[in-house]
Amino acid sequence: MPAELVWTDSDARILIGPKARSLLAPFTGWTSRPVQLIGSRGEPIYNYELLVVNGRCGPVDLKRIQPTIQTAGNKAFSSYHGLCFVTEQWDDSDVFMFPERMGLVLVKDGVKFALEKTFTNVTFDKLSEVELDEVSIEVIRRHQRERVT
Repeated sequence: MPAELVWTDSDARILIGPKARSLLAPFTGWTSRPVQLIGSRGEPIYNYELLVVNGRCGPVDLKRIQPTIQTAGNKAFSSYHGLCFVTEQWDDSDVFMFPERMGLVLVKDGVKFALEKTFTNVTFDKLSEVELDEVSIEVIRRHQRERVT
Protein backbone atom coordinates (compact mmCIF):
# COMPACT_ATOMS: atom_id res chain seq x y z
CA MET A 1 0.00 0.00 0.00
CA PRO A 2 1.43 3.43 -0.93
CA ALA A 3 1.94 6.22 1.58
CA GLU A 4 -0.92 8.60 2.35
CA LEU A 5 0.83 11.32 0.35
CA VAL A 6 2.10 10.08 -3.00
CA TRP A 7 4.44 12.40 -4.88
CA THR A 8 4.37 11.91 -8.65
CA ASP A 9 6.90 12.77 -11.36
CA SER A 10 4.62 15.55 -12.57
CA ASP A 11 4.85 18.99 -10.97
CA ALA A 12 2.29 19.58 -8.23
CA ARG A 13 0.50 16.28 -8.86
CA ILE A 14 0.01 14.80 -5.44
CA LEU A 15 -2.17 11.81 -4.64
CA ILE A 16 -3.78 11.63 -1.23
CA GLY A 17 -5.14 8.69 0.71
CA PRO A 18 -8.11 8.72 3.10
CA LYS A 19 -6.08 9.74 6.17
CA ALA A 20 -4.49 12.68 4.32
CA ARG A 21 -7.89 13.71 2.94
CA SER A 22 -9.36 13.73 6.47
CA LEU A 23 -6.41 15.72 7.81
CA LEU A 24 -6.77 18.33 5.05
CA ALA A 25 -10.59 18.53 5.35
CA PRO A 26 -10.72 21.59 7.65
CA PHE A 27 -8.35 23.59 5.45
CA THR A 28 -9.34 25.77 2.51
CA GLY A 29 -7.99 26.06 -1.03
CA TRP A 30 -8.17 22.48 -2.24
CA THR A 31 -10.47 19.76 -3.41
CA SER A 32 -9.78 16.30 -4.79
CA ARG A 33 -10.74 14.08 -7.69
CA PRO A 34 -10.84 10.28 -7.79
CA VAL A 35 -8.01 8.60 -9.67
CA GLN A 36 -7.33 5.10 -10.86
CA LEU A 37 -4.12 3.96 -9.20
CA ILE A 38 -2.45 0.77 -10.36
CA GLY A 39 0.16 -1.03 -8.26
CA SER A 40 3.48 -2.38 -9.49
CA ARG A 41 1.93 -5.82 -10.13
CA GLY A 42 -1.02 -4.37 -12.02
CA GLU A 43 -3.43 -4.55 -9.09
CA PRO A 44 -5.87 -1.67 -8.50
CA ILE A 45 -5.25 0.46 -5.41
CA TYR A 46 -8.40 2.08 -4.12
CA ASN A 47 -9.30 5.22 -2.15
CA TYR A 48 -6.67 7.58 -3.55
CA GLU A 49 -7.51 10.95 -5.03
CA LEU A 50 -5.68 13.69 -6.88
CA LEU A 51 -5.12 16.79 -4.75
CA VAL A 52 -6.51 19.73 -6.74
CA VAL A 53 -5.21 23.07 -5.47
CA ASN A 54 -7.62 25.87 -6.31
CA GLY A 55 -6.34 28.46 -3.81
CA ARG A 56 -4.28 31.20 -5.45
CA CYS A 57 -1.92 33.85 -4.26
CA GLY A 58 -0.82 36.87 -6.23
CA PRO A 59 1.86 36.62 -8.89
CA VAL A 60 5.53 36.27 -8.05
CA ASP A 61 6.79 39.69 -6.96
CA LEU A 62 10.02 39.88 -8.94
CA LYS A 63 10.92 43.25 -7.38
CA ARG A 64 11.31 41.62 -3.97
CA ILE A 65 13.57 38.74 -5.05
CA GLN A 66 17.24 39.29 -4.22
CA PRO A 67 19.62 38.71 -7.16
CA THR A 68 23.04 37.33 -6.30
CA ILE A 69 26.07 36.18 -8.25
CA GLN A 70 27.12 32.58 -7.59
CA THR A 71 30.39 31.04 -8.64
CA ALA A 72 31.26 27.48 -9.54
CA GLY A 73 34.96 27.08 -10.25
CA ASN A 74 35.86 29.95 -12.55
CA LYS A 75 32.29 30.50 -13.82
CA ALA A 76 29.84 33.05 -12.45
CA PHE A 77 26.08 32.87 -12.85
CA SER A 78 23.01 34.71 -11.62
CA SER A 79 20.96 33.29 -8.80
CA TYR A 80 17.88 34.70 -7.14
CA HIS A 81 17.19 34.30 -3.45
CA GLY A 82 13.75 34.29 -1.87
CA LEU A 83 10.34 33.93 -3.43
CA CYS A 84 7.61 36.46 -2.71
CA PHE A 85 4.10 37.02 -4.00
CA VAL A 86 1.77 39.97 -4.24
CA THR A 87 -0.16 39.47 -1.00
CA GLU A 88 -3.01 41.83 -1.94
CA GLN A 89 -4.08 39.34 -4.60
CA TRP A 90 -3.97 36.27 -2.36
CA ASP A 91 -7.35 34.64 -1.70
CA ASP A 92 -6.08 33.74 1.82
CA SER A 93 -6.53 30.00 1.23
CA ASP A 94 -4.68 27.55 3.47
CA VAL A 95 -3.43 25.57 0.44
CA PHE A 96 -2.56 27.60 -2.64
CA MET A 97 -0.39 28.06 -5.73
CA PHE A 98 1.15 30.84 -7.76
CA PRO A 99 -0.84 31.86 -10.85
CA GLU A 100 2.38 31.23 -12.80
CA ARG A 101 1.81 27.47 -12.31
CA MET A 102 5.34 26.86 -11.10
CA GLY A 103 4.55 23.42 -9.73
CA LEU A 104 4.85 24.58 -6.13
CA VAL A 105 2.12 23.89 -3.61
CA LEU A 106 2.17 26.52 -0.88
CA VAL A 107 0.57 26.10 2.54
CA LYS A 108 -0.05 28.13 5.65
CA ASP A 109 1.68 27.11 8.87
CA GLY A 110 -1.36 25.22 10.19
CA VAL A 111 -1.31 22.88 7.21
CA LYS A 112 2.46 22.49 7.44
CA PHE A 113 2.35 21.57 11.13
CA ALA A 114 -0.53 19.11 10.67
CA LEU A 115 1.19 17.34 7.78
CA GLU A 116 4.60 17.22 9.49
CA LYS A 117 3.07 15.85 12.68
CA THR A 118 1.25 13.06 10.84
CA PHE A 119 3.38 12.06 7.84
CA THR A 120 7.08 11.37 7.40
CA ASN A 121 7.32 11.76 3.62
CA VAL A 122 6.74 15.51 3.46
CA THR A 123 9.19 18.41 3.76
CA PHE A 124 8.78 22.14 3.42
CA ASP A 125 11.01 25.00 2.31
CA LYS A 126 10.56 28.58 3.48
CA LEU A 127 9.81 30.87 0.56
CA SER A 128 12.52 33.20 1.83
CA GLU A 129 15.10 30.42 1.32
CA VAL A 130 14.10 29.32 -2.19
CA GLU A 131 16.86 29.70 -4.81
CA LEU A 132 15.96 30.28 -8.45
CA ASP A 133 18.16 30.35 -11.51
CA GLU A 134 17.99 32.77 -14.44
CA VAL A 135 15.94 30.34 -16.55
CA SER A 136 13.26 30.08 -13.83
CA ILE A 137 13.08 33.87 -13.52
CA GLU A 138 12.69 34.22 -17.31
CA VAL A 139 9.87 31.64 -17.33
CA ILE A 140 8.09 33.64 -14.60
CA ARG A 141 8.58 36.89 -16.55
CA ARG A 142 7.23 35.30 -19.75
CA HIS A 143 4.18 33.90 -17.96
CA GLN A 144 3.47 37.27 -16.37
CA ARG A 145 3.71 39.02 -19.77
CA GLU A 146 1.31 36.47 -21.27
CA ARG A 147 -1.19 37.06 -18.47
CA VAL A 148 -1.18 40.82 -19.18
CA THR A 149 -1.76 40.53 -22.93
